[in-house]
Amino acid sequence: MQLDLRHKGGVPVVDPGRIYTLRGTLEPVNTRARLTAAIAAGAVSASGGADLLYACDLMANLSLAHQAERIKRGNKPTNCLDPFVLSDFERSHLRDAFVVVKTMQTAAGSGKAALGWPIFLELITTVCAGIAGAGVALLLNIAARRRLPKWVMPVAAGLGMTISNGHTWFERTPDCLP
Repeated sequence: MQLDLRHKGGVPVVDPGRIYTLRGTLEPVNTRARLTAAIAAGAVSASGGADLLYACDLMANLSLAHQAERIKRGNKPTNCLDPFVLSDFERSHLRDAFVVVKTMQTAAGSGKAALGWPIFLELITTVCAGIAGAGVALLLNIAARRRLPKWVMPVAAGLGMTISNGHTWFERTPDCLP
């Protein structure tokens, strides 16, 4: 099994860097410089940006080491690496780097510069809205002397969560548009 570090590792790091640069109207053109400028400008959280920089550096170093080794052996350098030739330590860090990249891609695509309080609070708000919807259904069921069908409470909870998410739809949508 070969892992293409350029397409599976490099490109997914470059894209969030570009998004943060455009969002923060920053000027750097190098991915590492873009990420550093995005952290400084507040376009991405310091911890999220630092993690993304670490992931970028790790993948670049692994790719360069792999290419140098291939050149030493007289082979043509490639971006494809067999992860099983890596040590357990390197494989573990590479796996962590992919998790960081995926998390930051999701955050960049959703209009959030980093996962944190805004998303957590949105989750709590959605859960509370579901509980409130179920509570209203429970009160209606008590008022109807328990004659409402059993499906009413879960439907009311889902409806409450849908309405809660719908309220924030407009604020989130423009950030996701190209």
